[in-house]
Amino acid sequence: MSEQELELQNSNVENIDERERSEEDRTEEEVAAYVGSKANVYLIKWNHGSMWNWSAFFMGVYWMLYRKMYMFTTFVLFGFSIVTTGIYQVMSMLEFPMEDYPLTFMIVVYAIFKLSVGVIGDSLYQVHVSRKLAKLSHETDNISKQELTRKGGTHTVFPSIVLSLQLVCYIVVLIDEDMLKFKAQSNSLETTEASEFAIRKGSMAEMATAITGSNWEDKVGYQRLVEFSRWILEEWRGQGADIELLGNDRTAEAELWAQMALEYFDEPGNRDNTLVDAMRWIADIWPTLMSSRSNERHPESAEDTGKVAQHENKQTSTLESKLIEAVIYDEEAHVKQLLAEGANPDARDEYGQTALMLSGYYNHPGIMKLLLAANADATLSKDDEGGNALLYAVSDSLNINGEINKSEADVVAMVKLLLQSGSDPNSRYTSGLLEGQTALMEAARSYPQAAELLLQAGAEPNVKDQNGNIPSE
Repeated sequence: MSEQELELQNSNVENIDERERSEEDRTEEEVAAYVGSKANVYLIKWNHGSMWNWSAFFMGVYWMLYRKMYMFTTFVLFGFSIVTTGIYQVMSMLEFPMEDYPLTFMIVVYAIFKLSVGVIGDSLYQVHVSRKLAKLSHETDNISKQELTRKGGTHTVFPSIVLSLQLVCYIVVLIDEDMLKFKAQSNSLETTEASEFAIRKGSMAEMATAITGSNWEDKVGYQRLVEFSRWILEEWRGQGADIELLGNDRTAEAELWAQMALEYFDEPGNRDNTLVDAMRWIADIWPTLMSSRSNERHPESAEDTGKVAQHENKQTSTLESKLIEAVIYDEEAHVKQLLAEGANPDARDEYGQTALMLSGYYNHPGIMKLLLAANADATLSKDDEGGNALLYAVSDSLNINGEINKSEADVVAMVKLLLQSGSDPNSRYTSGLLEGQTALMEAARSYPQAAELLLQAGAEPNVKDQNGNIPSE
């Protein structure tokens, strides 16, 4: 290569380098004009690959709006909503109780958002500036510095308006809470009530949500209504509800609540309400009722208290009603006197339960013997569910501690009396929640000797209930 050609080549290289430096200088000048007063700061950060922006971290989307990054602001908010939803779904799958820690959840998500914007803020702004300058260069070959400054720079009005609207919303909320302080107190009371008077999912008491004023007789009947009332009381007390105890007999107490629930159902508009609704209504007035009882006559026992309450508004002067009352109170002498005076041994209470059924339910074998001696019919059943004296006698009523109120010896004695008087050892409920339950199934739960008597009398051991269970199960 000749010396002249070498000089020409070097000259061309110098021209190219000069043009590149000129273009680079022009590009930096354009960036400086577009970005504004802090252009040097951003150019240094971009050249060194910086990934953190304190302004973006502290101001978040307001910084992005200030820098006119409207499209990226939309993308970031949309991405933030997706991430928030994803975190919520994952935590829900892990069964984390986020509803108990809403503030903590929002603080964590907000912190993630702020850190993310702080990390990607510079990179987003660099991409934004490059895109805008490329678009302007494509539209105009020689764009002026003034035009670049006008197109770029910052915008204080729009982010200020957005920030002001957000502050106004906060102020409205604060004023509303300050003016309505009772709202927080009310919410606190509702939360307490919800925790103390809740019905746990999967509990026996949960079944009471299907019992209403219009269907209780068909579904459960009176005796089971009492049982459900007792289960609900046990659950509420176990959750810390302040319900004053009525003596030591939880069954008698449950009878009182069941009676009051029926009165609640009789009120206009309450027929479609559930037993749980009725029980909550009673819980509201219970303190007043308990305090007023101090001015009334006190029965000799808590059991008498519940039984008197069950019938206090339904007593008549007939021998039959007096007989029912005497059976419930376990007054053998009075029962004997009433039978001698001509009382019907098959007398029924207002719920269709015979005196013989009640003697079995309340565990009074002595009274049962008197009634049978007076020719009480052991085969009579309760019309709505098919329950009879034998089924009532072997039912396992429990107290609040889960203890069986009846003794094995008493149940065996009653079963013997009833079988000798014609009770069917295969007696079973024909409707309601206990549909298909046999006397053998009932006895097998708690009274094995009584179950053995039923088997000896011909009870079928392989009869299935409506769930496909047999007595041995």
